[in-house]
Amino acid sequence: MIQKTIWDSIEETQTIFIEKDFFTIEYIPETFKHRDSQRDRILYNLKDRLSFHKRPYHMMLNGAYGTGKTLTIKHIFHEANRKFPKVKAVHINCKTNKSSYQIYLRIYEKLFTGKIDTSGLSTFDILDRIIKKIAHRDIVLLVALDDIGSVKSSKDLNDVLYNLLRAHETDKRVKIAIFTVTNENILFFFDGNVQTVFNPIEVKFPKYSYDEIGSIIRERCHLGLYDGAIDDEIIEDVVRYAYDCGDIRKGLARIYKAGLNAEYEGCHKILKRHF
Repeated sequence: MIQKTIWDSIEETQTIFIEKDFFTIEYIPETFKHRDSQRDRILYNLKDRLSFHKRPYHMMLNGAYGTGKTLTIKHIFHEANRKFPKVKAVHINCKTNKSSYQIYLRIYEKLFTGKIDTSGLSTFDILDRIIKKIAHRDIVLLVALDDIGSVKSSKDLNDVLYNLLRAHETDKRVKIAIFTVTNENILFFFDGNVQTVFNPIEVKFPKYSYDEIGSIIRERCHLGLYDGAIDDEIIEDVVRYAYDCGDIRKGLARIYKAGLNAEYEGCHKILKRHF
Protein backbone atom coordinates (compact mmCIF):
# COMPACT_ATOMS: atom_id res chain seq x y z
CA MET A 1 0.00 0.00 0.00
CA ILE A 2 1.35 3.40 -1.01
CA GLN A 3 1.45 5.81 1.91
CA LYS A 4 -0.20 9.19 1.34
CA THR A 5 1.94 12.27 1.56
CA ILE A 6 0.99 15.65 2.97
CA TRP A 7 0.57 16.87 -0.61
CA ASP A 8 -1.99 14.15 -1.33
CA SER A 9 -4.02 15.23 1.70
CA ILE A 10 -3.98 18.84 0.58
CA GLU A 11 -5.14 17.91 -2.92
CA GLU A 12 -8.07 15.93 -1.52
CA THR A 13 -9.43 18.97 0.36
CA GLN A 14 -9.53 21.22 -2.72
CA THR A 15 -13.23 21.16 -3.55
CA ILE A 16 -13.96 24.82 -4.37
CA PHE A 17 -12.11 25.52 -7.62
CA ILE A 18 -12.45 23.87 -11.00
CA GLU A 19 -9.62 26.13 -12.16
CA LYS A 20 -7.92 28.80 -10.03
CA ASP A 21 -6.35 30.56 -13.01
CA PHE A 22 -9.71 32.05 -13.99
CA PHE A 23 -9.35 34.46 -11.06
CA THR A 24 -5.76 35.57 -11.69
CA ILE A 25 -4.36 38.42 -13.75
CA GLU A 26 -2.45 35.92 -15.90
CA TYR A 27 -5.65 34.39 -17.31
CA ILE A 28 -6.44 35.38 -20.90
CA PRO A 29 -9.95 34.29 -21.95
CA GLU A 30 -10.61 33.19 -25.52
CA THR A 31 -13.36 35.80 -25.69
CA PHE A 32 -13.85 38.77 -23.41
CA LYS A 33 -16.75 41.07 -22.79
CA HIS A 34 -17.52 44.77 -23.03
CA ARG A 35 -14.34 45.83 -24.82
CA ASP A 36 -15.41 45.22 -28.42
CA SER A 37 -14.87 48.78 -29.64
CA GLN A 38 -11.39 49.03 -28.08
CA ARG A 39 -10.39 45.59 -29.37
CA ASP A 40 -11.68 46.34 -32.87
CA ARG A 41 -9.82 49.68 -33.01
CA ILE A 42 -6.52 47.98 -32.18
CA LEU A 43 -7.19 45.05 -34.51
CA TYR A 44 -8.03 47.33 -37.41
CA ASN A 45 -4.66 49.03 -37.06
CA LEU A 46 -2.82 45.71 -36.90
CA LYS A 47 -4.66 43.87 -39.66
CA ASP A 48 -4.55 46.82 -42.04
CA ARG A 49 -0.77 47.11 -41.69
CA LEU A 50 0.48 43.61 -40.88
CA SER A 51 -1.40 42.07 -43.81
CA PHE A 52 0.99 44.03 -46.04
CA HIS A 53 3.95 43.43 -43.71
CA LYS A 54 4.06 47.08 -42.73
CA ARG A 55 4.66 48.63 -39.32
CA PRO A 56 1.37 49.37 -37.52
CA TYR A 57 0.78 52.84 -36.13
CA HIS A 58 1.86 53.39 -32.55
CA MET A 59 -0.96 53.26 -30.01
CA MET A 60 -1.67 54.44 -26.46
CA LEU A 61 -4.15 52.42 -24.38
CA ASN A 62 -5.39 54.70 -21.64
CA GLY A 63 -7.76 54.10 -18.73
CA ALA A 64 -8.04 53.42 -15.02
CA TYR A 65 -6.71 50.25 -13.39
CA GLY A 66 -8.82 47.15 -13.89
CA THR A 67 -10.55 48.33 -17.07
CA GLY A 68 -9.30 45.58 -19.39
CA LYS A 69 -6.29 47.25 -21.02
CA THR A 70 -3.80 44.52 -20.16
CA LEU A 71 -6.23 41.71 -20.94
CA THR A 72 -7.06 43.24 -24.32
CA ILE A 73 -3.48 43.80 -25.49
CA LYS A 74 -2.29 40.40 -24.25
CA HIS A 75 -5.10 38.69 -26.13
CA ILE A 76 -4.41 40.62 -29.33
CA PHE A 77 -0.64 40.08 -29.12
CA HIS A 78 -1.19 36.35 -28.63
CA GLU A 79 -3.29 36.24 -31.78
CA ALA A 80 -0.80 38.37 -33.74
CA ASN A 81 2.04 35.98 -32.90
CA ARG A 82 -0.12 33.06 -33.99
CA LYS A 83 -1.44 34.58 -37.23
CA PHE A 84 1.66 36.32 -38.61
CA PRO A 85 4.88 34.23 -38.74
CA LYS A 86 7.02 37.33 -39.33
CA VAL A 87 5.61 39.22 -36.33
CA LYS A 88 7.02 39.17 -32.80
CA ALA A 89 4.66 40.78 -30.28
CA VAL A 90 6.15 41.32 -26.82
CA HIS A 91 4.13 42.37 -23.77
CA ILE A 92 6.32 43.87 -21.02
CA ASN A 93 5.16 44.63 -17.49
CA CYS A 94 7.08 47.78 -16.53
CA LYS A 95 6.23 47.31 -12.85
CA THR A 96 8.63 44.36 -12.80
CA ASN A 97 10.87 45.51 -15.67
CA LYS A 98 11.65 49.06 -14.68
CA SER A 99 14.99 49.75 -16.40
CA SER A 100 15.93 50.09 -20.05
CA TYR A 101 18.19 47.05 -19.65
CA GLN A 102 15.33 44.88 -18.33
CA ILE A 103 12.97 46.02 -21.08
CA TYR A 104 15.49 45.26 -23.83
CA LEU A 105 16.23 41.92 -22.21
CA ARG A 106 12.55 40.87 -22.37
CA ILE A 107 12.50 41.73 -26.09
CA TYR A 108 15.78 39.91 -26.64
CA GLU A 109 14.40 36.77 -24.96
CA LYS A 110 11.37 36.83 -27.26
CA LEU A 111 13.50 37.12 -30.39
CA PHE A 112 16.25 34.70 -29.41
CA THR A 113 14.39 31.59 -28.30
CA GLY A 114 16.08 28.62 -26.70
CA LYS A 115 19.08 28.80 -24.43
CA ILE A 116 20.50 32.32 -24.45
CA ASP A 117 23.47 33.79 -22.63
CA THR A 118 23.42 37.54 -22.00
CA SER A 119 26.20 37.61 -19.43
CA GLY A 120 28.64 40.39 -20.17
CA LEU A 121 26.30 42.12 -22.60
CA SER A 122 25.69 45.81 -22.02
CA THR A 123 22.38 47.57 -22.59
CA PHE A 124 23.72 48.83 -25.92
CA ASP A 125 24.87 45.31 -26.93
CA ILE A 126 21.41 43.85 -26.33
CA LEU A 127 19.68 46.68 -28.21
CA ASP A 128 22.14 46.32 -31.09
CA ARG A 129 21.42 42.58 -31.36
CA ILE A 130 17.67 43.23 -31.30
CA ILE A 131 17.90 45.73 -34.15
CA LYS A 132 20.13 43.48 -36.25
CA LYS A 133 17.87 40.47 -35.67
CA ILE A 134 14.62 42.09 -36.76
CA ALA A 135 16.32 43.75 -39.75
CA HIS A 136 18.03 40.56 -40.94
CA ARG A 137 14.94 38.35 -40.45
CA ASP A 138 12.49 41.01 -41.76
CA ILE A 139 10.49 40.89 -38.52
CA VAL A 140 7.80 43.37 -37.51
CA LEU A 141 8.32 43.96 -33.79
CA LEU A 142 5.36 44.98 -31.62
CA VAL A 143 6.21 46.11 -28.09
CA ALA A 144 3.58 46.77 -25.43
CA LEU A 145 4.95 48.72 -22.47
CA ASP A 146 2.35 48.03 -19.79
CA ASP A 147 2.24 50.39 -16.80
CA ILE A 148 4.83 52.46 -18.62
CA GLY A 149 4.68 55.10 -15.87
CA SER A 150 6.46 52.61 -13.59
CA VAL A 151 9.74 52.82 -15.54
CA LYS A 152 12.28 53.87 -12.90
CA SER A 153 13.37 57.18 -14.39
CA SER A 154 12.48 59.68 -17.08
CA LYS A 155 15.88 59.00 -18.66
CA ASP A 156 15.26 55.26 -18.97
CA LEU A 157 11.75 55.87 -20.29
CA ASN A 158 12.85 58.30 -22.97
CA ASP A 159 15.95 56.30 -23.91
CA VAL A 160 13.88 53.18 -24.56
CA LEU A 161 11.30 55.01 -26.63
CA TYR A 162 13.85 57.08 -28.54
CA ASN A 163 15.98 54.06 -29.45
CA LEU A 164 13.05 51.87 -30.51
CA LEU A 165 11.08 54.57 -32.31
CA ARG A 166 14.06 55.90 -34.25
CA ALA A 167 15.80 52.60 -35.03
CA HIS A 168 14.55 52.72 -38.62
CA GLU A 169 16.56 55.89 -39.21
CA THR A 170 19.79 53.87 -39.09
CA ASP A 171 18.38 50.79 -40.86
CA LYS A 172 15.37 51.19 -43.16
CA ARG A 173 14.51 47.50 -42.79
CA VAL A 174 13.57 47.94 -39.12
CA LYS A 175 9.84 47.91 -38.31
CA ILE A 176 8.89 48.57 -34.68
CA ALA A 177 5.50 49.65 -33.29
CA ILE A 178 5.07 50.76 -29.67
CA PHE A 179 1.90 50.28 -27.62
CA THR A 180 1.88 52.10 -24.29
CA VAL A 181 -0.55 51.00 -21.59
CA THR A 182 -1.20 53.52 -18.86
CA ASN A 183 -3.73 55.09 -16.51
CA GLU A 184 -2.42 58.62 -17.03
CA ASN A 185 -1.43 61.01 -19.79
CA ILE A 186 2.11 59.74 -20.11
CA LEU A 187 2.92 62.07 -23.01
CA PHE A 188 3.84 64.77 -20.48
CA PHE A 189 6.88 62.68 -19.53
CA PHE A 190 8.19 62.29 -23.08
CA ASP A 191 11.02 64.39 -24.46
CA GLY A 192 10.27 66.48 -27.53
CA ASN A 193 12.33 64.24 -29.80
CA VAL A 194 10.26 61.25 -28.63
CA GLN A 195 6.90 62.96 -29.01
CA THR A 196 7.62 63.93 -32.61
CA VAL A 197 8.00 60.29 -33.71
CA PHE A 198 5.52 58.62 -31.36
CA ASN A 199 2.22 60.39 -32.21
CA PRO A 200 0.07 57.45 -31.05
CA ILE A 201 -3.51 56.57 -31.81
CA GLU A 202 -5.25 56.80 -28.44
CA VAL A 203 -7.67 54.08 -27.36
CA LYS A 204 -9.63 54.95 -24.21
CA PHE A 205 -10.83 52.28 -21.78
CA PRO A 206 -13.70 53.63 -19.64
CA LYS A 207 -14.56 52.08 -16.30
CA TYR A 208 -16.84 49.07 -16.42
CA SER A 209 -20.45 49.68 -15.44
CA TYR A 210 -21.97 47.84 -12.48
CA ASP A 211 -23.77 45.41 -14.81
CA GLU A 212 -20.63 44.78 -16.86
CA ILE A 213 -18.61 43.96 -13.74
CA GLY A 214 -21.39 41.66 -12.60
CA SER A 215 -21.51 39.73 -15.87
CA ILE A 216 -17.73 39.22 -15.94
CA ILE A 217 -17.45 38.09 -12.31
CA ARG A 218 -20.43 35.74 -12.63
CA GLU A 219 -18.95 34.20 -15.77
CA ARG A 220 -15.59 33.61 -14.04
CA CYS A 221 -17.39 32.01 -11.08
CA HIS A 222 -19.31 29.75 -13.47
CA LEU A 223 -16.08 28.70 -15.21
CA GLY A 224 -13.78 28.51 -12.21
CA LEU A 225 -15.92 27.25 -9.31
CA TYR A 226 -17.95 24.09 -8.82
CA ASP A 227 -21.73 24.45 -8.83
CA GLY A 228 -22.98 25.57 -5.46
CA ALA A 229 -19.54 26.71 -4.28
CA ILE A 230 -20.70 30.32 -3.92
CA ASP A 231 -24.12 31.92 -3.42
CA ASP A 232 -25.51 34.69 -5.62
CA GLU A 233 -25.75 36.97 -2.58
CA ILE A 234 -22.00 36.72 -1.98
CA ILE A 235 -21.22 37.26 -5.66
CA GLU A 236 -23.36 40.40 -5.53
CA ASP A 237 -21.33 41.65 -2.56
CA VAL A 238 -18.13 41.11 -4.53
CA VAL A 239 -19.53 42.88 -7.59
CA ARG A 240 -20.43 45.87 -5.41
CA TYR A 241 -16.95 45.85 -3.88
CA ALA A 242 -15.25 45.74 -7.31
CA TYR A 243 -17.48 48.52 -8.61
CA ASP A 244 -16.76 50.74 -5.60
CA CYS A 245 -13.01 50.12 -6.06
CA GLY A 246 -13.26 50.76 -9.80
CA ASP A 247 -11.11 47.66 -10.38
CA ILE A 248 -12.58 44.34 -11.48
CA ARG A 249 -9.31 42.54 -10.69
CA LYS A 250 -9.77 43.30 -6.99
CA GLY A 251 -13.13 41.58 -7.07
CA LEU A 252 -11.72 38.47 -8.76
CA ALA A 253 -8.79 38.42 -6.32
CA ARG A 254 -11.27 38.64 -3.43
CA ILE A 255 -13.08 35.51 -4.60
CA TYR A 256 -9.76 33.72 -5.18
CA LYS A 257 -8.53 34.42 -1.65
CA ALA A 258 -11.89 33.49 -0.12
CA GLY A 259 -11.84 30.23 -2.04
CA LEU A 260 -8.38 29.43 -0.71
CA ASN A 261 -9.58 30.14 2.83
CA ALA A 262 -12.58 27.84 2.32
CA GLU A 263 -10.38 25.07 0.96
CA TYR A 264 -7.98 25.44 3.85
CA GLU A 265 -10.89 24.84 6.23
CA GLY A 266 -12.02 21.87 4.18
CA CYS A 267 -15.29 23.70 3.47
CA HIS A 268 -17.20 22.91 0.28
CA LYS A 269 -18.60 26.42 -0.01
CA ILE A 270 -17.35 30.00 0.12
CA LEU A 271 -19.00 31.75 3.05
CA LYS A 272 -18.91 35.36 4.24
CA ARG A 273 -16.42 34.48 6.96
CA HIS A 274 -13.90 33.45 4.32
CA PHE A 275 -13.50 37.05 3.10
